[in-house]
Amino acid sequence: MSAANSNTPLAAARVAPSQGTPAGARQSTAAPDFGALLVATAAGDQIAFKALYDATSPKLFGIALLLLKRRDAAEDALQEAYLRIWSKARLYDPERGPPMPWLVQILRNVAIDRYHRDRVTHEDITEHADALAATAATLNERTDLMRCIGTLSKSQLKVVLLGFLHGFTHDEIAASMRVPAGTVKSWARRGAARLKTCLEQ
Repeated sequence: MSAANSNTPLAAARVAPSQGTPAGARQSTAAPDFGALLVATAAGDQIAFKALYDATSPKLFGIALLLLKRRDAAEDALQEAYLRIWSKARLYDPERGPPMPWLVQILRNVAIDRYHRDRVTHEDITEHADALAATAATLNERTDLMRCIGTLSKSQLKVVLLGFLHGFTHDEIAASMRVPAGTVKSWARRGAARLKTCLEQ
């Protein structure tokens, strides 16, 4: 994973000891107020940013790993997401929703961008198709599903992989593939119909 510059707020958040609690002071067991931490982060408070990172990064890393499947990719995505959070914290509006979904959305956007940049290779598609087929219960079902996956167009396959395996919404897939959401929905419907017809044969 590419290391963050040692002078960045992200580097401070990851490695600096807490500077906000005097030595020997008892730390509060109350859940952190993510909204307040975001507001303070927007004002350039690196201590608040570190607290936000410490409180939320385990969950965001788990989501990144679920989406990207590779630890190195998930670590890179997490780093990039927190850099965006630092720079965009001023855009958070508590009246539009709680902070955690806002943070998760930034991470998901980073993951989509990374997936689009990396553009799965043939080997990657085969690996993901194997993972998709592994959801079938029996060997015969897995064999049939692998055969039917092979009948999908490249666009239909990518929509199925992003939606079924990675949990992306149609809008997120559209952003990743840079096509209208209606086109993604059409590919998803046609792909699902083709799989259903193939599996019934």
